[in-house]
Amino acid sequence: EMGGKSTDPYLQLYNIYYQKNDYDNALKIAQKLTALKPDNSDYLNMEYNIYAKTKRLPEAKALMEKRANADPNDKESRYFGGLICNELKDTDGTMKWMKEAVKVDPDYYDALLVIAKLTYGEGQKLRNERNAITGSKDADLKKRQELFKQIPVKFKEAQPYWEKCVELKPEEEAFFGLYSVYSDIAGFDPSYEAKIAELKRKAKAAGVELD
Repeated sequence: EMGGKSTDPYLQLYNIYYQKNDYDNALKIAQKLTALKPDNSDYLNMEYNIYAKTKRLPEAKALMEKRANADPNDKESRYFGGLICNELKDTDGTMKWMKEAVKVDPDYYDALLVIAKLTYGEGQKLRNERNAITGSKDADLKKRQELFKQIPVKFKEAQPYWEKCVELKPEEEAFFGLYSVYSDIAGFDPSYEAKIAELKRKAKAAGVELD
């Protein structure tokens, strides 16, 4: 209030308000900091933390977009933007931001995992949609056939993302994800049985049993 230019008092006030669960005032301080230093990612993260804590997802999304637009090499803002879109049930937005994060860092495991799960989930939805069509009319049979062709295509879209996840982190979650993809594709393409056998061997060597 006396005209000091240091950001230290703001940081102290933010911590005090945050620890008192006074998120409204903590947000005001964070917004002052981001206004003073708009390029400081730490201050932007403080503002983001309040939005996330108080479930103000649209504001959090807008802030991550601001961060991403300010820095084309900021993979974290893209990843968190994708997570927020996912919370908002915006699948297209989630995929957009996750793929942008991977463009910045092709080995960004967390973003690759989200893409892998979403793409595989789309294949599962197609399969469920096909299984739900039980009629015998020409239109029903035609729709079932169309979906039958689309299902393996979508699973194969997920395949390289799961393979990359296994490459980066040969651990249980990645192995089981890729195993599920291979198994589903094998129902359409028997040649994938060889991939399944090789994956089991690789997983066992890493201490993961897929059987």
